Amino acid sequence: MSMRITDSYMASILLTDLNRSLGNMLDQQRMAGSMRRINSFADDPRAVGTVQRYNALIANNEEYMSNVSRNRIIVDATDVALQSISEVLSDTRVLALRESSALSDNETAAVEVENLMNRLLDVLNTNVEGNYIFSGRQVYTPP
Repeated sequence: MSMRITDSYMASILLTDLNRSLGNMLDQQRMAGSMRRINSFADDPRAVGTVQRYNALIANNEEYMSNVSRNRIIVDATDVALQSISEVLSDTRVLALRESSALSDNETAAVEVENLMNRLLDVLNTNVEGNYIFSGRQVYTPP
């Protein structure tokens, strides 16, 4: 029994295979051009959930890094402010020891104390990104 394959059937098989190859090549070019294996949900429906989970993890990590850098700025500003407070208190101690002698001038000491108080108030009113660092939970109101 011989089987006859017509020319039109062979041509349709060739065209089908050629179109399939062109479609695969188009998909590969799309992947190469976008540098992504999945460009739409139809490319790989199973992998879409994994991609979405990874995107959520990346977003969480970026938020974490943002929070860390913001908190680092606040800690650095607090450290500088505490060093300034230490300097003011040291200057106050020196002034108190100097004024404890009998030969001191009270008027200049009062001016110096007022200046030290103003410096201390300026340090206590330090704010970072609009938040006062020494105001406790109410960061938008000065201490």
